[in-house]
Amino acid sequence: MLNREGLLELKKHLPDKTGEEGRVYFFGTPDDPQVLKEWYQTHWHGQIERTTGKKIPISPFHHKTKYYEMSLIYELFPEHTIGVTGAADPRLDSAADGAGYPVTVMKRVSGDPTQQAEYDAIIDKAYETLLDQTQTIEQKKRATQKADRAVVKHFGSDLRDTVRETSARATDQSPAATIDRALKLAREINPDSVVVQMLEHGIAPVRPQFNFIPGQASHGTFIEVEIIDRDRLRKKLNDRQNHEVLQRRFTRYDIFRQLDLAYTLLFCNCPQSLIDDPAVQQAAYEALITTKHYLETTPADRINFEPYRIFAGIGLSYIHDRTLLLKALAPAAIEQKLRS
Repeated sequence: MLNREGLLELKKHLPDKTGEEGRVYFFGTPDDPQVLKEWYQTHWHGQIERTTGKKIPISPFHHKTKYYEMSLIYELFPEHTIGVTGAADPRLDSAADGAGYPVTVMKRVSGDPTQQAEYDAIIDKAYETLLDQTQTIEQKKRATQKADRAVVKHFGSDLRDTVRETSARATDQSPAATIDRALKLAREINPDSVVVQMLEHGIAPVRPQFNFIPGQASHGTFIEVEIIDRDRLRKKLNDRQNHEVLQRRFTRYDIFRQLDLAYTLLFCNCPQSLIDDPAVQQAAYEALITTKHYLETTPADRINFEPYRIFAGIGLSYIHDRTLLLKALAPAAIEQKLRS
């Protein structure tokens, strides 16, 4: 994993790739090529900003959420996903003065050079429009759809985004229903696809047309895959020989997932002045550290709620009163709510 000095040195260079969520830097050696992704936004935060105008910082728990999610998925599908080697948030480093963005470090996967060049030409063309602030939402939508069609045409129907296709007009958006719909379509497209196997585990490639490395063999590598149906995945893990190790990794992911979610839900309804308030941000962090300790030390069968709901409620209740918000986020107050 890069240390702080190495990270600063790497970022002196222009990123090798820039996407809607982050900047990518290639580094390492020929024997150990690595890639760093700096997360300056998530799709959810981008949606919040578009609909409300609010800019919410990525949570200080996001990098750990991604680390445990990616490492667990890689353990299940090592030939089709990318291994993650580390994650950090420079904002938590006192020497960084709260500056920077969360980062994840991954192994760099090489694809078929010819196919990779063809793929890059399609995606880079799309990003010219997507990252151009003068383009309208409709123009960006058309550029995305054009790239989606081109990737599927050149690299196979397995890359269709079955989750997005089947969820657009569905009334039931629950994780189980989302996976069931996507799985039905994926089996119709290709029942032998690794995407089918992933969906059977409750996980799915994220925007596969835009997050793929064409392989030298008959398959390629998905750059980004996410857990959608946690209950389905938890049951699948029990069938694995090393299920105890995998379940512990899943538990770590689930704890940080809740903290990550709680941070954003807390601020969703707050005015920008409170979102940007350093004292409020610090109080939120300390409150969530208290929650983390509670989740780590309380047996799973005694946790009959999802703590992020507490933080969503706090954000709704005290959005116009800084003093009461800070009191509600005090560790003692949070611990009382968790145990009540």
